[in-house]
Amino acid sequence: MGISTLGRSCAARESNGPPNPNPSNYTVLQSIQVGIYAILKIKYLDCTNFEGNKICVFKGNAEQIRLRGIIDPHFYAKSDLIARFIPTEEGLSMAVNLCNLLMKGGHTRW
Repeated sequence: MGISTLGRSCAARESNGPPNPNPSNYTVLQSIQVGIYAILKIKYLDCTNFEGNKICVFKGNAEQIRLRGIIDPHFYAKSDLIARFIPTEEGLSMAVNLCNLLMKGGHTRW
């Protein structure tokens, strides 16, 4: 969850409702497959932060992720989400660069 100085963060939970954004209320605007990584630009219809747009990088097949019916943009233990970027052209470019770097083995284990 993020901290917002202008009100609730997009990831804030309502007291009785589902998490915000609702991981089943979205439209996939764009998907790019880079080797074993999928980049999805997603518009969450009930989220107002960045007009609901998110760029998410997952380990897996873009088409299979699109067909799930639920795409959660939050990090948690069993998630295949590995990164999120600002939903701009620059953010999309950074996501592609990250995936290309990972495919070349340009990462280290902690």
